[in-house]
Amino acid sequence: MGLLLSAAIEMTQLFTPGRVCSAVDLVNNTLGAGAGVFCGRLFERLARPKLEVLGKWKAVDRVALALLFCRAASLLFPLFPITSLPALLHQATLFVQGPWLPPIPFLSAVVAWLVTGRLFHAAGVRSADFCLGILLLLVLPAQFVIIDRHPAPADFLAAIAGFLLYFSIGRVPGREKWWALGFLALILIRGLAPFYFATSSPQNFIWIPFEPLLSMNWQAGMYILLEKTFYYGTAIWMIRAAGLRWFVAAAAVAAVLAAIEAVQVWLPGRTPEVTDPLMALLIGGGLRVMRAERFTRRIRVKARHD
Repeated sequence: MGLLLSAAIEMTQLFTPGRVCSAVDLVNNTLGAGAGVFCGRLFERLARPKLEVLGKWKAVDRVALALLFCRAASLLFPLFPITSLPALLHQATLFVQGPWLPPIPFLSAVVAWLVTGRLFHAAGVRSADFCLGILLLLVLPAQFVIIDRHPAPADFLAAIAGFLLYFSIGRVPGREKWWALGFLALILIRGLAPFYFATSSPQNFIWIPFEPLLSMNWQAGMYILLEKTFYYGTAIWMIRAAGLRWFVAAAAVAAVLAAIEAVQVWLPGRTPEVTDPLMALLIGGGLRVMRAERFTRRIRVKARHD
Protein backbone atom coordinates (compact mmCIF):
# COMPACT_ATOMS: atom_id res chain seq x y z
CA MET A 1 0.00 0.00 0.00
CA GLY A 2 2.87 2.37 0.71
CA LEU A 3 4.35 1.60 -2.70
CA LEU A 4 1.01 2.17 -4.47
CA LEU A 5 0.30 5.40 -2.61
CA SER A 6 3.76 6.80 -3.38
CA ALA A 7 3.49 5.76 -7.04
CA ALA A 8 0.11 7.47 -7.34
CA ILE A 9 1.49 10.68 -5.82
CA GLU A 10 4.55 10.66 -8.07
CA MET A 11 2.43 10.09 -11.17
CA THR A 12 0.13 12.93 -10.16
CA GLN A 13 3.16 15.21 -9.95
CA LEU A 14 3.62 14.75 -13.71
CA PHE A 15 0.60 17.06 -14.09
CA THR A 16 1.40 19.40 -11.18
CA PRO A 17 3.29 22.61 -12.08
CA GLY A 18 6.51 23.00 -10.16
CA ARG A 19 6.68 19.36 -9.04
CA VAL A 20 8.97 16.60 -10.36
CA CYS A 21 8.10 12.92 -10.70
CA SER A 22 11.07 11.03 -9.27
CA ALA A 23 11.89 7.32 -9.06
CA VAL A 24 14.23 8.15 -6.17
CA ASP A 25 11.30 9.52 -4.19
CA LEU A 26 9.34 6.37 -4.97
CA VAL A 27 12.14 4.15 -3.66
CA ASN A 28 12.66 6.25 -0.53
CA ASN A 29 8.95 6.42 0.25
CA THR A 30 8.62 2.65 -0.16
CA LEU A 31 11.61 2.04 2.10
CA GLY A 32 10.12 4.42 4.65
CA ALA A 33 6.79 2.58 4.52
CA GLY A 34 8.59 -0.72 5.05
CA ALA A 35 10.56 0.70 7.98
CA GLY A 36 7.34 2.00 9.53
CA VAL A 37 5.64 -1.40 9.21
CA PHE A 38 8.71 -3.08 10.72
CA CYS A 39 8.71 -0.68 13.70
CA GLY A 40 4.99 -1.23 14.22
CA ARG A 41 5.40 -5.01 14.21
CA LEU A 42 8.38 -4.75 16.53
CA PHE A 43 6.41 -2.57 18.94
CA GLU A 44 3.49 -5.01 19.03
CA ARG A 45 5.82 -7.91 19.71
CA LEU A 46 7.65 -6.11 22.50
CA ALA A 47 4.41 -4.78 24.00
CA ARG A 48 2.73 -8.19 24.14
CA PRO A 49 1.82 -9.21 27.73
CA LYS A 50 4.11 -11.91 29.11
CA LEU A 51 2.63 -15.17 30.39
CA GLU A 52 4.32 -16.07 33.67
CA VAL A 53 4.00 -19.06 35.99
CA LEU A 54 0.59 -20.21 37.29
CA GLY A 55 -1.17 -18.69 34.30
CA LYS A 56 -0.59 -15.10 35.39
CA TRP A 57 -0.07 -12.34 32.86
CA LYS A 58 2.51 -9.60 33.31
CA ALA A 59 1.48 -6.39 31.57
CA VAL A 60 4.07 -4.41 29.63
CA ASP A 61 4.00 -0.64 30.03
CA ARG A 62 3.07 0.17 26.44
CA VAL A 63 3.26 3.91 27.14
CA ALA A 64 6.88 3.67 28.32
CA LEU A 65 7.71 1.54 25.28
CA ALA A 66 6.07 4.04 22.92
CA LEU A 67 8.04 6.88 24.51
CA LEU A 68 11.24 4.88 23.99
CA PHE A 69 10.38 4.51 20.29
CA CYS A 70 9.76 8.26 20.14
CA ARG A 71 13.09 8.91 21.85
CA ALA A 72 14.95 6.74 19.35
CA ALA A 73 13.19 8.47 16.45
CA SER A 74 14.11 11.92 17.76
CA LEU A 75 17.76 10.87 18.04
CA LEU A 76 17.97 9.26 14.58
CA PHE A 77 15.70 11.53 12.51
CA PRO A 78 15.73 12.04 9.50
CA LEU A 79 17.08 8.47 9.18
CA PHE A 80 18.93 9.29 5.96
CA PRO A 81 22.68 8.57 5.71
CA ILE A 82 25.45 10.86 4.57
CA THR A 83 26.85 9.49 1.32
CA SER A 84 29.91 11.69 0.66
CA LEU A 85 33.32 11.81 2.28
CA PRO A 86 33.52 15.65 2.38
CA ALA A 87 30.27 15.74 4.32
CA LEU A 88 31.68 13.25 6.84
CA LEU A 89 34.82 15.35 7.22
CA HIS A 90 32.61 18.40 7.74
CA GLN A 91 30.78 16.52 10.47
CA ALA A 92 34.09 15.79 12.19
CA THR A 93 35.09 19.47 11.97
CA LEU A 94 31.79 20.59 13.48
CA PHE A 95 32.20 18.07 16.30
CA VAL A 96 35.66 19.35 17.20
CA GLN A 97 34.37 22.93 17.19
CA GLY A 98 31.16 22.07 19.03
CA PRO A 99 30.26 23.24 22.56
CA TRP A 100 31.32 21.21 25.58
CA LEU A 101 29.03 22.32 28.41
CA PRO A 102 26.16 24.59 27.33
CA PRO A 103 24.06 24.77 30.53
CA ILE A 104 20.46 24.27 29.37
CA PRO A 105 21.06 21.78 26.52
CA PHE A 106 23.48 19.81 28.70
CA LEU A 107 21.00 19.62 31.60
CA SER A 108 18.18 18.62 29.23
CA ALA A 109 20.26 15.86 27.68
CA VAL A 110 21.38 14.50 31.07
CA VAL A 111 17.80 14.29 32.34
CA ALA A 112 16.58 12.84 29.03
CA TRP A 113 19.09 9.99 29.23
CA LEU A 114 18.29 9.43 32.91
CA VAL A 115 14.58 9.21 32.10
CA THR A 116 15.33 6.91 29.16
CA GLY A 117 16.77 4.42 31.60
CA ARG A 118 13.63 4.60 33.73
CA LEU A 119 11.51 4.03 30.62
CA PHE A 120 13.54 0.92 29.81
CA HIS A 121 12.93 -0.35 33.33
CA ALA A 122 9.19 0.45 33.24
CA ALA A 123 8.79 -1.19 29.82
CA GLY A 124 9.92 -4.49 31.31
CA VAL A 125 13.11 -4.66 29.26
CA ARG A 126 15.51 -7.19 30.71
CA SER A 127 18.87 -5.73 31.69
CA ALA A 128 17.69 -2.14 31.36
CA ASP A 129 21.17 -0.89 32.30
CA PHE A 130 22.73 -2.88 29.46
CA CYS A 131 20.10 -1.72 26.94
CA LEU A 132 20.61 1.92 27.93
CA GLY A 133 24.36 1.53 27.48
CA ILE A 134 23.90 -0.10 24.06
CA LEU A 135 21.55 2.70 22.99
CA LEU A 136 24.13 5.25 24.11
CA LEU A 137 26.98 3.50 22.30
CA LEU A 138 25.07 3.01 19.05
CA VAL A 139 22.76 5.99 18.62
CA LEU A 140 25.09 8.91 19.32
CA PRO A 141 27.92 7.70 17.04
CA ALA A 142 25.28 6.96 14.37
CA GLN A 143 24.44 10.67 14.28
CA PHE A 144 27.80 11.29 12.57
CA VAL A 145 26.52 9.56 9.44
CA ILE A 146 22.95 10.96 9.46
CA ILE A 147 22.22 13.98 7.32
CA ASP A 148 21.45 17.26 9.15
CA ARG A 149 22.54 15.86 12.53
CA HIS A 150 25.54 17.52 14.11
CA PRO A 151 26.59 15.81 17.38
CA ALA A 152 28.72 17.82 19.78
CA PRO A 153 31.01 16.81 22.65
CA ALA A 154 28.31 17.98 25.06
CA ASP A 155 25.96 15.29 23.73
CA PHE A 156 28.37 12.51 24.66
CA LEU A 157 29.22 14.01 28.05
CA ALA A 158 25.54 14.43 28.86
CA ALA A 159 24.77 10.86 27.80
CA ILE A 160 27.53 9.49 30.03
CA ALA A 161 26.37 11.65 32.96
CA GLY A 162 22.75 10.58 32.46
CA PHE A 163 23.74 6.91 32.33
CA LEU A 164 25.76 7.21 35.55
CA LEU A 165 22.90 9.03 37.31
CA TYR A 166 20.43 6.35 36.27
CA PHE A 167 22.79 3.63 37.44
CA SER A 168 23.24 5.33 40.82
CA ILE A 169 19.84 6.87 41.66
CA GLY A 170 17.51 6.26 38.74
CA ARG A 171 16.58 2.72 39.73
CA VAL A 172 15.48 3.59 43.26
CA PRO A 173 11.70 2.93 43.55
CA GLY A 174 9.15 5.05 45.41
CA ARG A 175 10.26 8.48 44.19
CA GLU A 176 7.77 8.97 41.39
CA LYS A 177 6.43 12.29 42.73
CA TRP A 178 9.91 13.79 42.93
CA TRP A 179 10.79 12.57 39.45
CA ALA A 180 7.59 14.11 38.08
CA LEU A 181 8.23 17.44 39.78
CA GLY A 182 11.84 17.46 38.59
CA PHE A 183 10.86 16.77 35.00
CA LEU A 184 8.23 19.50 35.06
CA ALA A 185 10.90 21.86 36.40
CA LEU A 186 13.13 20.90 33.46
CA ILE A 187 10.33 21.70 30.99
CA LEU A 188 9.86 25.04 32.73
CA ILE A 189 13.57 25.85 32.49
CA ARG A 190 13.68 24.87 28.81
CA GLY A 191 10.65 27.02 28.05
CA LEU A 192 11.90 30.14 29.82
CA ALA A 193 15.57 30.06 28.80
CA PRO A 194 17.55 32.28 28.32
CA PHE A 195 15.58 34.19 31.00
CA TYR A 196 15.95 37.55 29.27
CA PHE A 197 12.64 39.41 29.55
CA ALA A 198 11.73 42.43 27.45
CA THR A 199 10.01 45.28 29.27
CA SER A 200 8.27 46.67 26.20
CA SER A 201 6.72 45.62 22.87
CA PRO A 202 5.39 42.15 23.75
CA GLN A 203 5.17 39.59 20.97
CA ASN A 204 1.91 38.53 19.38
CA PHE A 205 0.38 35.32 20.67
CA ILE A 206 -0.39 32.78 17.92
CA TRP A 207 -3.82 31.21 18.41
CA ILE A 208 -3.77 28.98 15.31
CA PRO A 209 -2.55 25.50 16.40
CA PHE A 210 0.61 24.20 14.73
CA GLU A 211 0.95 27.27 12.47
CA PRO A 212 4.69 27.90 13.20
CA LEU A 213 5.38 24.17 12.89
CA LEU A 214 3.77 23.92 9.47
CA SER A 215 5.38 27.09 8.17
CA MET A 216 8.98 26.01 8.85
CA ASN A 217 11.17 23.50 7.01
CA TRP A 218 9.50 20.09 7.32
CA GLN A 219 12.63 18.32 8.62
CA ALA A 220 13.17 20.88 11.37
CA GLY A 221 9.46 20.80 12.19
CA MET A 222 9.36 17.01 12.43
CA TYR A 223 12.42 16.96 14.71
CA ILE A 224 10.81 19.54 17.01
CA LEU A 225 7.56 17.56 17.00
CA LEU A 226 9.32 14.31 17.96
CA GLU A 227 11.34 16.00 20.71
CA LYS A 228 8.30 17.73 22.21
CA THR A 229 6.28 14.53 22.05
CA PHE A 230 8.98 12.75 24.03
CA TYR A 231 9.31 15.46 26.69
CA TYR A 232 5.60 16.17 27.14
CA GLY A 233 4.63 12.50 26.95
CA THR A 234 7.29 11.55 29.49
CA ALA A 235 6.11 14.29 31.86
CA ILE A 236 2.53 12.97 31.61
CA TRP A 237 3.73 9.40 32.13
CA MET A 238 5.70 10.40 35.23
CA ILE A 239 2.77 12.26 36.78
CA ARG A 240 0.56 9.25 36.05
CA ALA A 241 3.15 7.00 37.72
CA ALA A 242 2.95 9.26 40.78
CA GLY A 243 -0.69 8.21 41.22
CA LEU A 244 -2.76 10.81 39.36
CA ARG A 245 -5.24 10.07 36.60
CA TRP A 246 -4.32 10.42 32.93
CA PHE A 247 -6.57 13.44 32.44
CA VAL A 248 -5.17 15.18 35.51
CA ALA A 249 -1.59 14.45 34.39
CA ALA A 250 -2.23 15.81 30.89
CA ALA A 251 -4.03 18.87 32.28
CA ALA A 252 -1.14 19.57 34.68
CA VAL A 253 1.44 19.46 31.87
CA ALA A 254 -0.82 21.56 29.64
CA ALA A 255 -1.21 24.15 32.44
CA VAL A 256 2.58 24.39 32.87
CA LEU A 257 3.04 24.78 29.11
CA ALA A 258 0.28 27.41 28.95
CA ALA A 259 2.04 29.39 31.68
CA ILE A 260 5.32 29.13 29.76
CA GLU A 261 3.68 30.35 26.55
CA ALA A 262 2.11 33.28 28.40
CA VAL A 263 5.53 34.33 29.72
CA GLN A 264 7.15 33.85 26.30
CA VAL A 265 5.19 36.88 25.11
CA TRP A 266 7.89 38.86 26.91
CA LEU A 267 10.82 36.65 25.83
CA PRO A 268 12.62 37.89 22.68
CA GLY A 269 13.38 35.12 20.21
CA ARG A 270 10.62 32.80 21.43
CA THR A 271 7.30 32.05 19.73
CA PRO A 272 4.31 32.18 22.10
CA GLU A 273 1.56 29.94 20.73
CA VAL A 274 -1.29 27.66 21.72
CA THR A 275 0.27 24.57 20.12
CA ASP A 276 2.21 23.17 23.09
CA PRO A 277 -0.68 23.07 25.64
CA LEU A 278 -2.88 21.53 22.97
CA MET A 279 -0.16 18.97 22.21
CA ALA A 280 -0.05 17.96 25.88
CA LEU A 281 -3.79 17.27 25.91
CA LEU A 282 -3.62 15.32 22.63
CA ILE A 283 -0.61 13.30 23.80
CA GLY A 284 -2.30 12.56 27.13
CA GLY A 285 -5.38 11.24 25.33
CA GLY A 286 -3.25 9.09 23.03
CA LEU A 287 -1.25 7.64 25.90
CA ARG A 288 -4.41 6.80 27.82
CA VAL A 289 -5.73 4.84 24.85
CA MET A 290 -2.38 3.05 24.63
CA ARG A 291 -2.23 2.05 28.31
CA ALA A 292 -1.44 -1.58 29.03
CA GLU A 293 -4.57 -2.52 30.98
CA ARG A 294 -6.85 -2.58 27.93
CA PHE A 295 -4.57 -4.89 25.95
CA THR A 296 -3.80 -7.18 28.89
CA ARG A 297 -7.53 -7.62 29.52
CA ARG A 298 -8.08 -8.42 25.84
CA ILE A 299 -5.34 -11.08 25.92
CA ARG A 300 -6.84 -12.65 29.07
CA VAL A 301 -10.29 -12.86 27.49
CA LYS A 302 -8.82 -14.42 24.35
CA ALA A 303 -6.84 -16.92 26.44
CA ARG A 304 -9.98 -18.00 28.35
CA HIS A 305 -11.86 -18.38 25.06
CA ASP A 306 -9.07 -20.51 23.56
